[in-house]
Amino acid sequence: LTGEMTYTALMSESATNVTVVYNVCNTAADPDVCATATVTISVQPAGVELHPDYNPSISVLPHTGLVNGQQVLLRVEVKEVLNHFSDGSSIRVVIPKVPQFSFNWQTYALATDIPSVMVTGLKNADWTFSEDPVFWIWTYNKPVFNALHISHIGLLGTWNAGSSNGKTNFTATIINGSGGEVNFINNVDQEVVNFNVNP
Repeated sequence: LTGEMTYTALMSESATNVTVVYNVCNTAADPDVCATATVTISVQPAGVELHPDYNPSISVLPHTGLVNGQQVLLRVEVKEVLNHFSDGSSIRVVIPKVPQFSFNWQTYALATDIPSVMVTGLKNADWTFSEDPVFWIWTYNKPVFNALHISHIGLLGTWNAGSSNGKTNFTATIINGSGGEVNFINNVDQEVVNFNVNP
């Protein structure tokens, strides 16, 4: 026995929730030890092609009053929102380079938390970092991005704007078609940061 259960829906069950009551037994015991459980299965509409949908969320902390030499937290959340698995194709997140911000990815490549800023739950090891002259790029390196899965990328960098004041944007974009998605209207998120010359 594998411990797995397979359910094949009937056409009449399309677009419904099906309740299945099942019984499992340990036959090694004498007498048998059995338990009953219930699972609800959502049956998708027949003939509807299923695609995942990914949504990024970017945060920069602090994002106001940045001064030269300050440590800055960059965090990106990638979330699947339609309860569908990826099709196995790559999922890529890109951020246009912000020249005032520098970081060493190798310091955080395996990080699950950053204690100094009380950040936990990172999945940095699930992402492979690369860059080109324009973008910082993270590519998901697991075979499948699970339905409703949430993955966080996080790192600390250093801010240095020289003698200038002003504001700039950090923009996270999920590349269209990542993981087999077909809805691209929610693939971008942005954080505006304000910075000052050192007092």
